[in-house]
Amino acid sequence: MDVQARVDLLLATPKAMAGTPKWVTTDREGQRRWLRTLTISGESTGLDLIIDNWPASPLQRVTVTLNYGRCISRLDAWEHDRHNNHEVRNKITPSDIELGWIFGPHGHLWAHNRHLGTPTSLPVDLEFAIKLPANVQGFENSFRWFCGQTNINCSADELPTLPQREYLI
Repeated sequence: MDVQARVDLLLATPKAMAGTPKWVTTDREGQRRWLRTLTISGESTGLDLIIDNWPASPLQRVTVTLNYGRCISRLDAWEHDRHNNHEVRNKITPSDIELGWIFGPHGHLWAHNRHLGTPTSLPVDLEFAIKLPANVQGFENSFRWFCGQTNINCSADELPTLPQREYLI
């Protein structure tokens, strides 16, 4: 089975979070990371759900990624984030993608970026994104939305709590 078909199958199947996550410091200044591996019927999938947060940032910076060796879907949940959907050379822009700037939280979903890869390789960059629905506000709801889009089961007790904000005095 080619890599794109494998990702299609993984995303179509409900997944559970495994392990006990904790926030750890990374080698990037001010960054904290939360990671859960994902399983299907108790078996490892090769998928990782990762949250990166910068608690000392003046604004709440949060990114959620679903990785299969490389990022296959991403949520940029930062209120002041932005993304420019632009034409990609020799690629068709998906019909439900509006070209131009997105301001605020947005999602880079597999369905919009799958065609940027090949049967043997995943896309290097997720070029296309959609604005989150207007009723999806705040980190918890954004995280739930992302889990819904990627078919990840997330019970109330599995919902991550962001690290306490760090303020410079």
